[in-house]
Amino acid sequence: MEKHQNCQEIDIVEIIRVLFRYKMIIVVVSLLSCFVAMMISVRQPRMYVANTTIVPPIGTSSGQDGLLGKLSGSASSLFQGVFNKGGFSGLYVSILKSRAVANALIDRFNLLENAGEGTTREDVRTSLMNSTTIEVSSNGIINISVVNADPNHAAELANAYVDELDQLNKRLSGAQATSKRVFLENRLVEIREDLSKIDNLKTREVEFKEMLFEMLAQQYELAKIEEVKGMPTIQVLDEAVVPDRGIARGTVGKGQIAGVGAFLVMSCLALVYDYLKRKGQVGVTLDPAQGCDANVNETPVAVEYRERRKIVSTHRTRVECKEDTLV
Repeated sequence: MEKHQNCQEIDIVEIIRVLFRYKMIIVVVSLLSCFVAMMISVRQPRMYVANTTIVPPIGTSSGQDGLLGKLSGSASSLFQGVFNKGGFSGLYVSILKSRAVANALIDRFNLLENAGEGTTREDVRTSLMNSTTIEVSSNGIINISVVNADPNHAAELANAYVDELDQLNKRLSGAQATSKRVFLENRLVEIREDLSKIDNLKTREVEFKEMLFEMLAQQYELAKIEEVKGMPTIQVLDEAVVPDRGIARGTVGKGQIAGVGAFLVMSCLALVYDYLKRKGQVGVTLDPAQGCDANVNETPVAVEYRERRKIVSTHRTRVECKEDTLV
């Protein structure tokens, strides 16, 4: 046990000795890595972030009907679940992150043409989504943040997200209103024809048809009004403005990380290099189970080195014996 502890202590001392021996190259490489990382960070273009905040329609059910009326069956049930969980905000976030909105922005700002040769629409769409952050607060307010090297372009993109969301929602709402009006109009014609055949109907059935006709007539008038007026669907709380300050590059932090990483890597390399160098010359492996001076896996060079040490040791012993005899 004592031999094992002594070997561990020797290993720690040996590590410190090796690191101290190669201290100059370790320090130089670490400082150089830190400097290079800081220079690369400084040379990178400064990024700007533009933010816009929107509020979904308040106290309006027609907007929800406009989005759900376009759907039917399982799709309608799916979006109804979205409304139940997150209201308009959850659905609007999904629309903002959709491929349809991304493609509209790509075409609107000619992003594909400006991206250069070899860039696909999918690449541009992925880059746009990575530079955009869409978050919903606890009270349902939606915040849209766009990061770009051009502050003007960042603000334009953020506001364009709101425009595309509003246009898409209005288009769906208008299409639903038209479908609803056509449906009610056809039903009114059918009920009117049934009432014209009043002789073939029972009294209770006549009353039901008349009540249904009056109710559908009211809904029909409301559908025509809703189809014409085109209600605004998105309320902008804070419009995106051109940012005057860029995002911090984190130059110092990147330099520190690079310096520490280089120090660790160079320290490991120094230890490995010193170990391989000693193994090639001496070939002595420390085995805690056998003691610190166990010679195993000796190379030919190590054998020759050990034999020479024996010869030198024997010669010293003989010289000392002669000196004792003369005295």
